[in-house]
Amino acid sequence: MSTTKQHQTTQEYREEALAQFHEPIRNTQQARNDARRHTDARSIREQFGIPAWDRSAFDWQSVVPNCWEHTWNAPLDEDAGGTDFLCRGKPGKGKSTLANYVATRMMEINDERVVWRGSSSRSEWLPLAPWTRLCLPADIEISARLESKDPTQPAVDLELDDLERIVREIVYYDDPVDLNQIHLQEGVVPCRVSRSADAWLSARLSRVSRTNV
Repeated sequence: MSTTKQHQTTQEYREEALAQFHEPIRNTQQARNDARRHTDARSIREQFGIPAWDRSAFDWQSVVPNCWEHTWNAPLDEDAGGTDFLCRGKPGKGKSTLANYVATRMMEINDERVVWRGSSSRSEWLPLAPWTRLCLPADIEISARLESKDPTQPAVDLELDDLERIVREIVYYDDPVDLNQIHLQEGVVPCRVSRSADAWLSARLSRVSRTNV
């Protein structure tokens, strides 16, 4: 195969892979810093058909509303402050779907910052990619590759600019203090890529690999 034809084929694969992503959402309250607009949480709910939060819909108030609602003025049979829960199950049983649901509710109910840690084997946050602020270490060389779950399909190397077609915004942080005080916003879904683990970014499965500069 000639170099020109190979380049064209690579470009076609890249465009085909990127076309699988939903266009980033940049018209919400958090994206425009405009309180008159609807929130990311509402945008996500409308996209996926999630009804507005209603604690009365749950029979066990001390379980689900207690876990989702974070307040210091909790009812007597519920816990004040934040709560933890452990979710386990076999592949395909809905853990990732639940995690995305919980992230959406945390933003809706508590106006929380939902930080999803990038990992070399995790891409569960991708349904929320259109609303995501991707936080990358400033002093790390970054490359991105889309890898299909279908092993017969070729991997696609991306330019860093291509990631802006997947997520709403890309920012760079110098250290954890800079990340937490400057770049994390309330009511958004930041995906943090740490120095200790790769982050995977693909419509099905993709990887961001890095080497120290």
